[in-house]
Amino acid sequence: MHVLITRPKADAQDLKQRIEALGCAVSIAPLIEIAWLPIATDALNNSVGIIATSRNALAALENSEALGCAQKLPLYAVGNATAQVAHRLGFENVITGAGTAADLVPQIVAQNRSKSGALIHLAGDHLAFDLKSALSKENIQLQQITVYRSIAAPSLPSKVIEDLACGAIDAVVLMSPRTAQTWCELMTKLALQVNTAGLTYICLSEAVANALTTALHESGDGTYDIDRIRNSKVKIAQSPDLNSLLAVVQSLAGDTKTG
Repeated sequence: MHVLITRPKADAQDLKQRIEALGCAVSIAPLIEIAWLPIATDALNNSVGIIATSRNALAALENSEALGCAQKLPLYAVGNATAQVAHRLGFENVITGAGTAADLVPQIVAQNRSKSGALIHLAGDHLAFDLKSALSKENIQLQQITVYRSIAAPSLPSKVIEDLACGAIDAVVLMSPRTAQTWCELMTKLALQVNTAGLTYICLSEAVANALTTALHESGDGTYDIDRIRNSKVKIAQSPDLNSLLAVVQSLAGDTKTG
């Protein structure tokens, strides 16, 4: 089985090695790259806690003079991978969610009902979940600070386009709603050059799968989804983490060998 990874370049190599260990061929085509934005030294003053729904947010914080102030605050991490980065950066009070921003809401509410002051959400420029509205309903103040931007790739590598044209790629890994949207935009531009019928899309979460199907239905003149997704499959990881995603890859690879 030949798998295409669409993660940003900095994260793709480790995943490539783990998928290759399952006996798959792997190509990489980053669909977004991350640009970190500066965080003001006093940005976290008077905050009662920090929320990080991506490792990218902590990467931005790591290179900021605000890190020292941040380490003294409780940090709500979206999942285990983000929590591990927080511990490495010196945070001692890390509350770990189940993998999505929505999953964090009950934990945040339970620990902040009686607190005055705002939580700070270190956010990207594209949000998969409206955390601010969800917490506002619980009378919890949230200030969002955009600390990184995701820049969509203008095209795919020529070799990947060739592989898609001849049906050499079997599965595409999509890790975020933004990545799924970018994929659909590029496929619309390349509709006459590639053949994506029969691809399996391996999505990290329901939110990613929803973004994929929504973008497909909105692509082009409305015929793209009919022509291209008819024979495609969408597989969703049981939970939004790499181990669950790899389990999907392993299952598909096994089906390919026995099929």
